[in-house]
Amino acid sequence: MEEERWHYTDGDGHHGPCTLAELRQRLEQRTITPGTLVQREGGSSWRPFAEIDPAADAPVDPAVHDPYRAPAAAAGAETAAASTADHLGGEMAPYAAFVGPRFSIYRLRWRLDFGGANAVGTWHWPAFLFGVIWIMYRRMYGIAAPWFGLMITLLVLEKLAGLPELVSLLISVGLSITAGVCGNGWYLSHCQRNIAEVRRLRGYDEPRRLRALAERGGTSVGSALAALGVSLAMSVLGALMAA
Repeated sequence: MEEERWHYTDGDGHHGPCTLAELRQRLEQRTITPGTLVQREGGSSWRPFAEIDPAADAPVDPAVHDPYRAPAAAAGAETAAASTADHLGGEMAPYAAFVGPRFSIYRLRWRLDFGGANAVGTWHWPAFLFGVIWIMYRRMYGIAAPWFGLMITLLVLEKLAGLPELVSLLISVGLSITAGVCGNGWYLSHCQRNIAEVRRLRGYDEPRRLRALAERGGTSVGSALAALGVSLAMSVLGALMAA
């Protein structure tokens, strides 16, 4: 009988196929962990490696990075989540493929281990501190465009229409707070929209869909630098208009 072959996915993408023995070897080499999601070739669901090979669920070096493990500060939440079934099942892999190496963080922020995807009531510091730069970094161009438009409008109103600087400052602070409150939700919606779009692509099997999501998602340093450049240019323009 032909030996079953498996695929596995982590924060960096999708890998395989490989045999169970090869998966065990990767576990010993710390390439994967007991929590790494695997899928039987031709199957439709993803499960932690420890579920298909109970011997894999042995103590591992805590210094080894697991892209699906929460940081130490959130260990309590992860323990609580582990007591329930993985309600998303095969749904976890598309999120992981799209987000990339930071998936363990967003997995907690989006409450993916608790039977749904919900970012209500969460706070996002990078979005609060960096605003449109973070938005561009995460490739949310549909949100970045109106954000830049509002920034330009504020600049014109302040320098040409006499909008008080205090009002402009309050609006800017309000935008930062809005980004902090809504950042996780914006990114979740962005992720889910791309997952839905990729699923509609005909002729794409699950491994190919995961690769497509990895290409669409992740981060873009170039876009973040472009946003920073535009912001600096607007600051210089504002100073020249005030001179």
